[in-house]
Amino acid sequence: MRCYVVFGGAVTILVVSTFKSATHPDLAARLKANDINRMILMEIPIDLVKERYQEQFERVAQLLSKDDFRVVDYNGASVLNKFAFSEMGVPIMIEF
Repeated sequence: MRCYVVFGGAVTILVVSTFKSATHPDLAARLKANDINRMILMEIPIDLVKERYQEQFERVAQLLSKDDFRVVDYNGASVLNKFAFSEMGVPIMIEF
């Protein structure tokens, strides 16, 4: 399981994913089907996400299946207030 802050268009969200890679072809196809063509992802250690979101993270994580992703937080301001850039991984720029 991996967690990413996703910067795309006018949105910043926090997602949890069971895909092995942020560039997995099945994930790319699902995003493209929703008109998401480019984004920047920054991975966050899952322990930090669990610590800061607690029950909310657990509820979302329980819904995950194999090769799935779910939104933990839709509020970009909330996400950016909970994590410093220094806690995020190297930006992954994706363009489909």
